[in-house]
Amino acid sequence: MRFESVLHRFTRVAGAASVSLHGRLVVRAARSSGLSGNHIHSYSSSPSCGYRLSHQLGKSRQELSLLTWESEVVGSSLGTPREATCGWWVPNREGRGQSDGRMATTAALARVSSQAAWVKSACGAVADDCRHDCTSSSSLAPRVSMPIRLESRGSQKLASSSSPIFSERKHFVQGSRAIRSTTLPIRSFPEHGCRRSMGARCEAPQSTASRDPPAARAAETLEKAKEAAHIPYVAKMSNKNILRNLSVAELYEQAIGDEDDNFIVSSGALATLSGEKTGRSPKDKRVVKDEEHQHDLWWGKGSPNIAMDQYTFMANRETAVAYLNSLDKVYVNDMFIGWDPEFRVKVRIVASRAYHSLFMHNMCIRPTQEELDNFGEPDFVIYNAGKFPVNRLTPGMTSATSVDIDLRRMEMVILGTQYAGEMKKGLFSLMNYMMPKRGVLSLHSGCNMSADGDVSLFFGLSGTGKTTLSTDPNRLLIGDDEHCWSDNGIFNIEGGCYAKCIDLSKEGEPDIYNAIRFGAVLENVVFDPHTREVDFTDGSITENTRASYPINYIHNAKVPCVGPHPKNVILLTCDAFGVLPPVSKLTLEQTMYHFISGYTAKVAGTEVGVTEPEATFSSCFGAAFIMWHPTKYASMLAERMQRHGAQAWLVNTGWTGGSYGEGHRMKLSHTRAIIDAIHDGSLKDVACTTIPIFNLQAPVACKGVPPEILNPVNQWKDKDAYHATLKKLGQLFSNNFEKFEVYEAGGETRRIDDRILKAGPQLK
Repeated sequence: MRFESVLHRFTRVAGAASVSLHGRLVVRAARSSGLSGNHIHSYSSSPSCGYRLSHQLGKSRQELSLLTWESEVVGSSLGTPREATCGWWVPNREGRGQSDGRMATTAALARVSSQAAWVKSACGAVADDCRHDCTSSSSLAPRVSMPIRLESRGSQKLASSSSPIFSERKHFVQGSRAIRSTTLPIRSFPEHGCRRSMGARCEAPQSTASRDPPAARAAETLEKAKEAAHIPYVAKMSNKNILRNLSVAELYEQAIGDEDDNFIVSSGALATLSGEKTGRSPKDKRVVKDEEHQHDLWWGKGSPNIAMDQYTFMANRETAVAYLNSLDKVYVNDMFIGWDPEFRVKVRIVASRAYHSLFMHNMCIRPTQEELDNFGEPDFVIYNAGKFPVNRLTPGMTSATSVDIDLRRMEMVILGTQYAGEMKKGLFSLMNYMMPKRGVLSLHSGCNMSADGDVSLFFGLSGTGKTTLSTDPNRLLIGDDEHCWSDNGIFNIEGGCYAKCIDLSKEGEPDIYNAIRFGAVLENVVFDPHTREVDFTDGSITENTRASYPINYIHNAKVPCVGPHPKNVILLTCDAFGVLPPVSKLTLEQTMYHFISGYTAKVAGTEVGVTEPEATFSSCFGAAFIMWHPTKYASMLAERMQRHGAQAWLVNTGWTGGSYGEGHRMKLSHTRAIIDAIHDGSLKDVACTTIPIFNLQAPVACKGVPPEILNPVNQWKDKDAYHATLKKLGQLFSNNFEKFEVYEAGGETRRIDDRILKAGPQLK
């Protein structure tokens, strides 16, 4: 039967799948309810006609996912046409895979070129043989937009829900690496409907079309989606060219050979571009809110966790998997996070770019060959579709980017961003949930250790010097960014470092500079096109230039990256107001207050209209990544500090002698001298002076630091201006802390301890 005839047999349509092309192909499945099902099996019509396609669903089906195909993504900009497969498959009573009639013609194989596109059906039924009576409703008028042809895709074998993410069918070799070909069991729904095998007839389900208004149908759709969230079969990787666990050299070859944005610079590092996004997208980070986790996680005001339902997550997951399956090759890493074997987590990263694979090879703990042979099933999986955008018509989407985590499925989906840091911080978010649940404190901190085993933790937001100060040539580096504090001691979560490299110099930070060699990844840096010498002072692409390298590239790294219980906890802040002392000794209550606050400041001039410093607060010095309420992490930190006798310090690496624009930045040599004094214990018993309003205890002497610098009021010419600015900053602290005074946790309303409130600025 010609497609035109099949099209007119689709009736009672509440939503449609449309195909249009003006440099873009959109395959859309929208809301429908109470509809009988049909499949398109083959279409041999003239390729000169294109239509708005429509397909029918079973009783009150939920809104289907949206798949957007950009011609620049799947077309000529990648060199050759790409293909992607997506569909819905369910098992029959014999356990064999059958296509679900209600889901026919959704997301099929797509090939896009500048002149034509073909959409291949992923369904197994023959519309010409379907016995449904579909003549009672009005037909859809065709809409010509581009040449389209539908072809038979044939049936596919369904793997069981317990099958591995990459279930092997056969092996073939490309170069020296075995590549696994895999099956693709696709998402299904538990209700019965029109299901059939190739060539078999099907019976239409008994249903009537819903006449509810669109808003009512949308509400019903959402409820149905929630009911259908427990799905036994979901989309899995079927790309036949899966490059697994490649070596660094192999990843270099893949990156240089396949992409125009990768270069080898003079140091031997791989320089790359992350596309439009040169940093994380915190407003696009979403977490599935389900019954199991909704009372654990921090929601509401101040929380970084944007709630999403599981159906929306699955829709985005389908999009990502379909895109990954469309590529010529996909890169897979099986890695570990967590250096303590007792708390180690197995992760699998599925990525579209070799640069992403190399990045995660650096940032995770690299298994031995024996560990790879016995790796088994991962505990957590990341599907990174890179630049392929999320469909903005998917419920809850606010942009073309979405970074989604489902803690029940233990999966993460990345769409619409190539910034590699999303993967790193996604795994950190996972550990920020898992570890406290197991009684282990996860921390956004650097960590180093002396030769005799004295461990220090460094907390701080971007620009405070956390990486620089924790990378100390006189101490062993345990890690620069993410750690956990268990009953066994401290351990690093990662196997690498991710350092900012704007204004990096060999003289200022020799360890980081020397780590940028073969195997390291440089993001968004500028270099000479002939000599390939990197200009680390050039921030024309972004100020957030980054270097990723394995931790063993630091000559004094401690591997394995574990250590005993910390003796010093150092909270770093870059105070651009210039009123906080270079170092303050904190009580336990002050530690909790400042840890929950997580203060630093943005300097004036970085944005149009900003004429004075702006305070920035990030709970636990990493609010974008925490999952529980900040008070949980703060109480765990205080308990461990008290149990193991750790001392906390607040160190200001920002301005003195005035605010930004008037004063000057603390010298790095002075800050290092303060850190050295903390480590050798000489500051612990020094007399202190009290800083008003904040009630901070500032030491009056420190070896290597001029005494007049230690009390910030001495550096201000206008003392009244100092006190006014100090009061202003205190008010900003108090305003920020209001959201923590009363909060929801564990399904209960709680109030923060008054002792913590009194440890903050006192303005009265």
